[in-house]
Amino acid sequence: MPLYALPEARPIVLMFYIPAFSFGMLRLTRRQFLGVTAYVMGFYALVLIVEYLQGRRGFSIHYELFLFVLFGILLTWFAFFGGFVSDLRRRLRLRNLEIEKAQVEKDKLIKELEQALGEVKILSGLLPICASCKKNRDDKGYWNHVELYIRKHTDAEFTHSICPECQSKLYPDI
Repeated sequence: MPLYALPEARPIVLMFYIPAFSFGMLRLTRRQFLGVTAYVMGFYALVLIVEYLQGRRGFSIHYELFLFVLFGILLTWFAFFGGFVSDLRRRLRLRNLEIEKAQVEKDKLIKELEQALGEVKILSGLLPICASCKKNRDDKGYWNHVELYIRKHTDAEFTHSICPECQSKLYPDI
């Protein structure tokens, strides 16, 4: 009960309470901060009532009420400020979790793309091809079927079929 035993030091004790109140409990919500403020102010009011009823020597009701109102205003302001900071920290924590999840997803997609790029072979440049039979000329001057060239230079495999146009030309009875 230092608030009751040391009335002259009460403003100093209460001022030391404010930093602990504001910085020591920043995880509280605004409502929780206001609840703590109401509890502290109720306890402070109880101490003042006891002192007033006991008629403590040197007790000035005007001075004590001034300190009570001043402390109440400060604690209420700190409660709103602490609630704001607490909410801000909560939102930042959620945003950081979202960013971490996005980073993991991005890394996963990059690995998938790198893996897909590793499987892709690209044909580029000019490819000499016969306008009639569609054979192509390789670097040594030999003429090969397009299928052989593509199979040699890529991982692609061919299956053969007949398109409807060719089927009607080659096999009109079917």
